[in-house]
Amino acid sequence: MANKSFDPNINYYNVLDINRDASGEEIDIAFDAAKYQLLDEYRNTTKESKKASIVKQIKMVEEAYDVLSDSELRSEYDKATSQLIVKKGELIKVEDVEEADRSFSERMIYETAVYRLASEYSILMNIEKL
Repeated sequence: MANKSFDPNINYYNVLDINRDASGEEIDIAFDAAKYQLLDEYRNTTKESKKASIVKQIKMVEEAYDVLSDSELRSEYDKATSQLIVKKGELIKVEDVEEADRSFSERMIYETAVYRLASEYSILMNIEKL
């Protein structure tokens, strides 16, 4: 195992704006582009709070590059995140999504049943008025 570590809750692919199947060359290019853009922003910013935010972003880009450019570490990261999916740039456990889908489906079935009962009741009430 490499002596570097990673956070499986961070989507390093999104940090570098690359696909999971990106080649080493694509990772290098994405890293250079992201870091160049952030350094340019840093040089052109006068607000200290904005500079601090950019420094954090640079560190995140460097961390993503360290993990994804090391084939052994990237493999470990991919295994650790294989049971996660991406939603709005965040990694989410597959089990959580499946549970949410089940809850949504159950709620929709319930609401459909309630709607049908209400419709049937309304029809019955209208028939009785005739």
